[in-house]
Amino acid sequence: MTGVRIDIVHHGQTVAEVRVHGAMTLAAATRLRLAVRKCVADAPRLIILNLTNVTEADATGLVAVPTLQRYCCDLEYPIPLLIQAPPDSTAARLIQRHLHVRATVCAEVDPAAPIRLLPVAPVPEARLTLWATPTMAARVHRFARRTCWSWLMPWMVNRVQLVAAELTANAVAHAASPRTLRLTLGPDTLRVAVSDATRDLPHMVLGEEPDVGHGLGIVDLVAERWGTILSGPGKEVWADIRLVRFL
Repeated sequence: MTGVRIDIVHHGQTVAEVRVHGAMTLAAATRLRLAVRKCVADAPRLIILNLTNVTEADATGLVAVPTLQRYCCDLEYPIPLLIQAPPDSTAARLIQRHLHVRATVCAEVDPAAPIRLLPVAPVPEARLTLWATPTMAARVHRFARRTCWSWLMPWMVNRVQLVAAELTANAVAHAASPRTLRLTLGPDTLRVAVSDATRDLPHMVLGEEPDVGHGLGIVDLVAERWGTILSGPGKEVWADIRLVRFL
């Protein structure tokens, strides 16, 4: 079996790249974690994990990747961990199945040019199953934060967290079944959707003055549009937030 070599390449002070050459197996996972943590210590704005030259890969070898992605997103000052792998490679297929957030972008780094971020299929999507527990709100906020950072859109965190929290809180108040929180990145919007097993339609409480302090009032204020889709025995309440792009 081919061995593995892991190199760290710095592109200025803002980008660190971890290049993996050879077989990505469980034995290489510890070395990969150490390399990424060394990059974190230098506080770059972006870390690229380059798996282009991986010749062999298995699920146990790539088990470190989702853990590292969560680690980078949960730092006090989060650092996006961008995964680069050929679309048809074993590494790419395993990443699509095992990452907390699916691999959504690849990067081309040229020392003489800025980094170009390129979207890849499939449509980026992240899901979280929720039960009514004391830690649910914290899980929703953490999930929204990780997802936005993984999609290299940290400026979207506050709005996504706000809408996701209100939609899940509304589902908890009116549905006893488990709920699914889904974030989907489209060309112009980021959709926040919460599904449950009841068909009771949500509605805004209208008075003399709009209530934008909580509930659907906040969703209506922050989102570009929102609505409800009835499906089978349940429903999905969704809200589209307009994307603001800086990259």
